[in-house]
Parts: sequence; structure tokens; C-alpha cells
Amino acid sequence: MGYIIMSVTIAIDMGTSYTTVYKQGEGLVLFEPTVAAVKENGNESFFGSEAKKLIGKTSENISIIFPIFEGVIVNLKAASELLKYFKSKITEKSFFPQRIKLLMTTPCGLNTQDKLNYEKAATNAGFKEVYLLDCPIACAVGISEHMDNYTPIFLADIGGGVTDIAVVNMSGIITGSSLAIGGNNVDTGIIEFLINEHGIKTGLLSAEKVKTEIGSLYPNDNTSMMIGGREAGGNPTSMLVTSKNINGIIEYYYQKILDVAEETLKSLPPEISADVMERGIFLCGGGSSVLGIDRFFYKTLKIPVSIVNEPIYTCITGLSKIITDKKMFEKYTGLEK
Repeated sequence: MGYIIMSVTIAIDMGTSYTTVYKQGEGLVLFEPTVAAVKENGNESFFGSEAKKLIGKTSENISIIFPIFEGVIVNLKAASELLKYFKSKITEKSFFPQRIKLLMTTPCGLNTQDKLNYEKAATNAGFKEVYLLDCPIACAVGISEHMDNYTPIFLADIGGGVTDIAVVNMSGIITGSSLAIGGNNVDTGIIEFLINEHGIKTGLLSAEKVKTEIGSLYPNDNTSMMIGGREAGGNPTSMLVTSKNINGIIEYYYQKILDVAEETLKSLPPEISADVMERGIFLCGGGSSVLGIDRFFYKTLKIPVSIVNEPIYTCITGLSKIITDKKMFEKYTGLEK
């Protein structure tokens, strides 16, 4: 009597800040921070949301590990363990053996070794059949309902540690580049601003909250919030921070992204440029949620600027379309004959 082999296809977008997972037949099944917390003796580890809760609140014998930095896996062991943990949360124990196919994104422009590390992390986590896909392709599929081989999609995928800027059609990436700048740079900038200008030391989670709640590219935005921290002497304190206070920090990094987008636009052949000028640029990734980004991009590019609906999920939306469409899956995994 032979075994029934159950086939399951999973898509993972493992970013610098967050990991999203889509499971065929079930939908989006996981959205958690890409972070681990490990005790020095190695006897206890925390992953994802549980690990993020410990940032800034750990004792000296617990290390917080971000296994991906600027889109590159810098701690293969932690990345593998994190994927193994996520895999255990989304796969059911079954009497019958399972054949799990994994489609996983990587940032645009990684070298061979860096791509191989994504594959190694997945195989170390127990995924036996692993396929990699450049993130801009997944984003383009997620953006367009009717992408074809001719109509280009100009996009900027602004993540936590990396921004992919690319022109894509159904045949692949026409031109693209990866910029080691994202929302994490803004968080660090806010921390440095509070220390240098006000002598207040605050944590990563507090800085991220400031960015998310009052971050804006409108120069005269005066939205405000209270933030807690410590003075140089160690005493607890708090201060009122306004959007205007941190506008320069946000604009500094987003200007760098905009500069690359402008260079990409200027480098396009006339035929492609005409299509892009008409359709404009699509902004996705969590970093595209900052207020005023559409105005900021339009002021320089002078083309339509569209912020994708639920931009943090654009990449995983594209992956979900690919793994549920046999022809697209075969095309992008190289299984097409």
C-alpha cells in the first residue's frame, strides 16, 4: 500500500523588518517581524513577534538578532531558525508525507552567494523544494491585474532595509537596482536626532512608533506626539515631538530613493519611457505609507504617482498570484518547458 503524498505550496517574503507568508488554499497565514532573541546558553530562543517584544527590555544574557541587514542575510543560522519556527506555525502535522514547494523572494541585484544564502536558510529550515524570485517581479504581479510582455510597470518597493526600483513586464526585469535604504534608516535617524539635539536616549521601538504615527514628507506638518526616554544622566524624561522636527530626517533618505528613481526614468529607451510616462510610478512596501510621498515624488518626476493599496502586502500578493497560477509558477521558477 503506497503513501498519499500531500502537495502544499507556500510563498514567503522574508524582508529586513517583516516576514509574510502565504499558503495556497488558506491565504495570508503569517505576518511577523524578522527578528530573533537568543539566550547566551542557547537553551531558549524567541522568534518573530515574541522576540520583538524583548527589544530594549532584555537582560545582558539575551541577544537580539536581526538576521537580514539591508536585504542581505548576515546571520544564516538565525535566518534558518526563524524560517524553521515560521514553518512550524503554518504547516500541519500529518500522517501522510507532505511535498512542500516554496517560492521565496530576494531583493533585486543580489550576488550569487547572497542569493544562495536565502536558499540555504530555507533548506536548513526543512523546505526541500525551494525557488527564488526577484522581489520586483512579485511586486509587479501584485500591482497589475493584467501585466503582459509589452506594458512596463515602473515601481519602487520601499522596505525596511532596502528599496528596489525597477521597470518590469511579464518577461522579467527590464532594468532595476537595489538601494540599501529603507524605513530602518529613518528609525535610526530619529534616535540620533533625539540624542544629538535634545539629549534624550530612546529605543528602536519608540523611534519606529514616531515614524509610523507622525512621519510626514509635508514640510509644514505639525502633528505631534509625546515620546519617552532617558536623559544623559539616566533619569526618565519625555518630550513632545512634531512631524516638522523629523521632516528633514525623512526627506534626507527619501530624496536618495527619489534620485535613483529619477536616474532610472532618464535611462529608459524612448518606447518604454513613453509607456512609463503615461502610467507613472507605483509605490509599494511599508515605506511608501509615509504621508506626502506622492506629492514628493511627483514634484521631481512629473509623472503620475500611485500608492498601491495595502503596500506592505504588495510583494506577497504577487507571490500568491504566482503560486496559484500554474503557468505563471512554471514560468518564474524555470519549470516551463
